[in-house]
Amino acid sequence: MEEIADSFNSSPWLEPASPDDPSLSGSALPDLSSYLSFDDMMEVDDENSTEIHGDDNSDIVNSVLRVLQAIHDEGLTLGRFLWAFSWGDKACVSHPVVKNTRTAFMKSRELPDILRNWRLPPRSSKSHKSRTDAGRNPLETFAVEAVENMLHTEMDLIDPLLRASEDRLTKDDLTSLDISDLEARIQELAPTLWSLFNNLCMSTKERKQGISKDLGKLCNRFQWMLAVYFKFKGLTAKGGDTLHALGLAMSSKWTTNAVEAMSAEAMAEVKNLIKCCASFFSYDNVYVTFHIYSQRLDKSQDQSAGTAATVYVNKNIAQLPVSVMKELQSSWRTGMVNPITSEDIIYLQQKSALPIHDAEVFHVLQVLIDSPDFSLSTYEHRDSSLLSPPPPVTELPCGPGYRTLQYMLGSLPIPEATYEDNDKVISELLDQLGYKSQEMRHQMARERIQFVVGDQLTVERIRGLQQLLCQELNSYERLDYIIPVFGWLHFQMAFAKSLHKQYFGTDAGKGLKHAFAVLVRKGLERRVTQGPFHDNLEHALYDILEAHLRACWLSVAGVDQLKDLRKYTPSQLRGFAEHVVRDYASSNAMVHLKRSHPADTVRWQTMMFLRNTLLYVVLDRAIKHGDVGMMEGVLPHALVRFAGGQNSKYTVECLELLQGLHREWPPDVR
Repeated sequence: MEEIADSFNSSPWLEPASPDDPSLSGSALPDLSSYLSFDDMMEVDDENSTEIHGDDNSDIVNSVLRVLQAIHDEGLTLGRFLWAFSWGDKACVSHPVVKNTRTAFMKSRELPDILRNWRLPPRSSKSHKSRTDAGRNPLETFAVEAVENMLHTEMDLIDPLLRASEDRLTKDDLTSLDISDLEARIQELAPTLWSLFNNLCMSTKERKQGISKDLGKLCNRFQWMLAVYFKFKGLTAKGGDTLHALGLAMSSKWTTNAVEAMSAEAMAEVKNLIKCCASFFSYDNVYVTFHIYSQRLDKSQDQSAGTAATVYVNKNIAQLPVSVMKELQSSWRTGMVNPITSEDIIYLQQKSALPIHDAEVFHVLQVLIDSPDFSLSTYEHRDSSLLSPPPPVTELPCGPGYRTLQYMLGSLPIPEATYEDNDKVISELLDQLGYKSQEMRHQMARERIQFVVGDQLTVERIRGLQQLLCQELNSYERLDYIIPVFGWLHFQMAFAKSLHKQYFGTDAGKGLKHAFAVLVRKGLERRVTQGPFHDNLEHALYDILEAHLRACWLSVAGVDQLKDLRKYTPSQLRGFAEHVVRDYASSNAMVHLKRSHPADTVRWQTMMFLRNTLLYVVLDRAIKHGDVGMMEGVLPHALVRFAGGQNSKYTVECLELLQGLHREWPPDVR
């Protein structure tokens, strides 16, 4: 045996075959890697063996060595021999001895063990060295390819079982579906696919023990997500249990308990946060429709009105100091005898005119540079600072560290229609926030301020309650701790509706109604609050404004197409934008036109539309970017607009907010 081993160490058959070997011509042989010496092979074999039956000098080892010597004597490598034996050569394919031997080998019981050892060689239990890769990579690559081919073949076989014959569903198609029969047919036609899915549902330990999992009892994050999603999309309990039986989601009971647990956790969190961080809450009406699914005398579906509330918390801003309540009451007393005047409003308009003008000029410029004809990406001066937006007046800090947290409170079965309803809503919300006893509420009213944000009706109701309760003996009963502020979304909606009311016009005229018909914008003829009316109206206003401004660009620059403006420098383009705002969208331009061409009412109305709509765009951009300074600057201009448009409610809201900002609120509250 040692002599045979020595001959192997000095034999060239262990080296890779030369690519110029004539025996390889015309054959697609695999790329053979370099071989180890015989001593190395013996060492590796000893390290990776598990239990060796017999001693090292057993007859099978001598037999293997003689076979390897014979392969060497024939001028073959082991790889070339296995390739030729495995249908590698035409003569080997047809030779009866090779053919019979190959057939017997392929049916032998040793073949599966050989493949397993090639992929994962056995090793001694006492070995601490890493396992050799052996043939793992090529075998696993081949296995994936083979399984994919088998699965595609089986999918083609079961395709007729699952594919509908037509798009139209008939009664026979629905009633002829037998789940048990379908399951048996799939197992018969696609055994590999069925086995694959079945094994994926079990761990290695469960497969060894023969334990089968119940798909309906699986619990993973994907099922959690689907269960919560379907619950909040209105899925019934029976529908949820059906998905649970299919293993796609958790049961309805589990989902309900999970949502209740998360709700309790969120409420505990918000109770702690509002004691140390700045916060405010908002509430509004909510309408819940209860459908009837069974025969009953009261067969009409019921639509109940309630109240939904949300608490907003900023963890980066500390709660106002305890002394702020006394400062606020003192400021109120001073402000009541010093109301804001018309001169103050005019001064505030003049103070904010310049930043508003700069924002309007930027929007006019943005209409040009965002147009496809101008093609900003290929413009020579595209990086110029003159094409950038103006700096904000007072912008709120932003970023991941300044995110506002939102916590939904429990819905209340109170319609919020009267003063009494609003009083009940406030009491219930305080109860949810942890102020359950009268002592806690009185202490909170002496030390804290609660900002309440809502629509105009909500704010008006709270302010009316404060006036009705102004003679009560303590700050809690008087609701002194509440500062009601309108929501800016509702303010925007009121602004947009006022534009719609003023410039609606007729089909034959040049107003918004004519533009809606040309642009095929449906549902904008009547002003409504519910539904997507505001969003659709806002998009339409932006589109109509853009069309007017593009025409203004062509007129001011004296060009036929917007792409002709690419030849101008950024400073020249900004001068053109200033010209558009000054001569086509300003009050001064309207006065000048009224004096010089009093009969040109269409152009005068267009100028007024551009001026007012640009102000709306400035407000919209300020809200989106958190520029509270610009939002405050728009207030006196919007006040004049609401007063002129006979919108008394938002005229009062603008005055109340300006009075608070400039007369009644201490600096910490502002």
